[in-house]
Amino acid sequence: FLPPYRDRQAIVYVASAEIDSRRMLTVMDLESGDRRELVPGVGPQYSSEGYIIYGPAADTEVGLRALPFSLETLSADGEAFPIEDAGQFASVSNSGTLVYLEAALPQSNLHTLVCRDRKGEDLGTIGQPQPNMGWPTLSPDGQRVAVTSNESGNNDIWVQDVTLSTRTRLTSSPGQEEAS
Repeated sequence: FLPPYRDRQAIVYVASAEIDSRRMLTVMDLESGDRRELVPGVGPQYSSEGYIIYGPAADTEVGLRALPFSLETLSADGEAFPIEDAGQFASVSNSGTLVYLEAALPQSNLHTLVCRDRKGEDLGTIGQPQPNMGWPTLSPDGQRVAVTSNESGNNDIWVQDVTLSTRTRLTSSPGQEEAS
């Protein structure tokens, strides 16, 4: 969901005709139902600085981009630009802090959470690398990050504490859970 603007509610989501077809970031005005395609991509996250942060549409690519976005017009307000070549699965807090996964090293399935401030300054890593980590979701206060990790043959949700660099397993059932 996008922040309300003049009592109007909208959402940005990923749309495609089929599973393997081109994935487009799409914005929809929830009152009128009007929809507009923005750019090819996945994982849209709105930043209070006026950007939609997203990843490439192709599963074989990594990197994060920022698309200037107007809440007033519900449209792009400029051209998208790269913000992190090795980043994927972004999440943004209410204060504008960006957390993302650093792409796994070749021959490894370990991922690391990286934290940056509004100015793009590197604030360091969060916690310790985890295998097959995905879908980080930053808490609104920016103090915790929920992630999906496959450490025991199934996906479980873990919560990483930003300041203490500790992690706690939240789920451990034999099912497949994913943070979002």
